[in-house]
Amino acid sequence: MEYTNKFNIPEPIVKAIMARESKYSKGDAKYSITELQNPPRIIHLKKRHSKEIVRDISEFIKSWKGSLMHADIEKHEAGHVVTGRVFIEIGGVKVSGHPDSYDANEEHLSDYKETSVYSYTSGNKDQDYAFQTNEYAVIYREVLNFGVKKVSITFSFSDWKLSDYLKNPDKYPPPILTLELDLWDHEKAKELLESKVFQAEMYESYSNDELPECSDADKWMSAPFFKVFKEGNKTAVAGGSRFASREEAEQFIADLMQKDAEKTKKGPAPIYRIDEIKSVPKRCLHWCDVRDFCCYAPPKTDLVEVED
Repeated sequence: MEYTNKFNIPEPIVKAIMARESKYSKGDAKYSITELQNPPRIIHLKKRHSKEIVRDISEFIKSWKGSLMHADIEKHEAGHVVTGRVFIEIGGVKVSGHPDSYDANEEHLSDYKETSVYSYTSGNKDQDYAFQTNEYAVIYREVLNFGVKKVSITFSFSDWKLSDYLKNPDKYPPPILTLELDLWDHEKAKELLESKVFQAEMYESYSNDELPECSDADKWMSAPFFKVFKEGNKTAVAGGSRFASREEAEQFIADLMQKDAEKTKKGPAPIYRIDEIKSVPKRCLHWCDVRDFCCYAPPKTDLVEVED
C-alpha cells in the first residue's frame, strides 16, 4: 500500500499512525472476520492489488484515535479478559478475529469504534457491526469455550457537537454511546461464517472482471430524494431540502404558494422547481480502497453530496 499526506499532517503524527498500522497482523490466517464482512469482489481485489492501493494518512486518524482510547481503557477494565487474536479453522481455512473487550463476569463481548455521527445515524455499517461481533462470539465459544450472552459496540463520535445534541437530544447521540446488538443464534452465525469463507474461496480463481458485482447494500447505495428550489436559486428553500417522494415535494410547494398568495396581493408569484437527487453508490465513489481496479466503479467525476 502507498500512503499520501494531502493535508500536510505533522511528521510525528504520521509516524505514530504508520507505526500502529505496521503492527496490524491477522497472523497466519487466510482471512480475518473484518475482511469477511466485505463481498468477494473487495476481498480479492484488495489481496491482488495490496501494493498498488493508495490511501491518504488522514483516513487512518479515526482508527488511530480509537486504538489510543482502547489502550487506555484496557488499564481500567476490571474482570475483562485480554486474549489477543484467536484462530479458528473453517473448512480447512484459517480465520482469525480480535475483539476489543471481553467481560468474563457478564459474558459480554464488545468492540470500540471511533466514528462520525453521520456514519452511526446513517446505518450504513449496522450489518457489519452485527456480523463482526456475532462472529467473534462464534470464535470465542468454539475455540476458547467462553460463553457469550451479550454483544455491543461502544461508539466515540469524532465530530460530536453539543449544540446539535441540545437541538435534537432524542435523535442526536451523546458523545459516547454503547449500543447493545442482537445476539444471533450460535449455529446460524456459524453457518453464515462458513458461507462467507466458502464464497471467498469459490471466487478466488476468478479474474477481476469475473468477480461478482457488489450488492446495493455493499455499495452503500443512498436512497433517492427530492429538493425544492425557488427558480434561479442554488440553495434549497428552507425546509425543502429532502423529501422521500415527488408527491411530498409537490405538496410542500402547494403550501408555499398558498403562503405566498396570502403575503403578496400584487406582483408575480415565485416559481418553484423540484430536483431529484438520484441514488448513488457512496462507498464506490468515496470510501472503497479498490475502486481504481474495479470494472463496476462509477466515474470519479460523478457528483454526490458527501457525508462522512
